[in-house]
Amino acid sequence: MASWNAVRIELEKRPKLPNGAPDFDKFRREKYAAVEKITSRPLLIYATDFLNKEKIRACGGDVEIDLTDRDGFLEITQALGDKAADVILYSPGGLAEAADSIVQILPSKFDHIRFIIPSVAKSAATMIALSGHGLTMEHNAELGPIAPQFRLVKADGSSVVAPAQAV
Repeated sequence: MASWNAVRIELEKRPKLPNGAPDFDKFRREKYAAVEKITSRPLLIYATDFLNKEKIRACGGDVEIDLTDRDGFLEITQALGDKAADVILYSPGGLAEAADSIVQILPSKFDHIRFIIPSVAKSAATMIALSGHGLTMEHNAELGPIAPQFRLVKADGSSVVAPAQAV
């Protein structure tokens, strides 16, 4: 079994982009294609870089599953005629209504859905993962807890997400 460190070492040995940076995109796409070759199923990816503080600041903390993700799932599944699919899921969660929308889309497109959790799928992401026919997780991967959230608008017009239990 490959470890994250083995993958990092493999990436470091590969040709770099003209600016000297690793070609993360090409490497990632090759790995996804390898998974599809092994499983003979399309691989859908839903992932957010929610543990990267710099990226969280840059996007204003907007890394939750929301209703715009429904449109993304509709778009990526539209042209697929396969009967089965795998979904890699890496998310801190988000809105239950959005998770429900995604859960309604996938079975309308596929007869069999397997979720792959490489690390973390919390809250609404757990709800999505548990809607499938199969679940494959890295041995230290995590699901849950399921904690419904409310988006509250503050007096200054900004919003904050709070657990339903706190409201």
